[in-house]
Amino acid sequence: MWQDIQTNRDGLSVDASGSSWYLGFLAKLLPPISKEEYGSSQLQLAKDTYVATAAAFGIIAVQDVFDNIQRLEGGMFYQRMQLWATSNGLAMQPMNQVTERADREVSLGIEQTFGSALRELIANPNWQALFTFRIGYPTIEALSIPRRSVQKVVLSI
Repeated sequence: MWQDIQTNRDGLSVDASGSSWYLGFLAKLLPPISKEEYGSSQLQLAKDTYVATAAAFGIIAVQDVFDNIQRLEGGMFYQRMQLWATSNGLAMQPMNQVTERADREVSLGIEQTFGSALRELIANPNWQALFTFRIGYPTIEALSIPRRSVQKVVLSI
């Protein structure tokens, strides 16, 4: 699994799953689980942690997600919101799995389950989902940043 992550640089990993350090440690020690088991555990984590603790969700939409200028401006907009939220005691987290899945559906030429859901949420054919996120008050203290000698910061919602 580690070699796959290093070679392909895609997909979800235990390091980015939001699991506690000890579950991550155990997951790396034990043999890999099946894709079905992993998918099921990710859905449960999303339901019980990401969705259950978020005060609100947001979508940054642009008129053309393939326009590099609009993508850059959308990213800059999110960064400004992130800085504002942090300075006001809020936490934000990208929830980009939905937009990534929608892109994957297009690239594979398969039924657009996630893409259709995003279009339904936006409800305006002139706008396209670029970036999805959650925002709320922090419920746990995040781990300290390993590359800096700073105090622990609160990032999780």
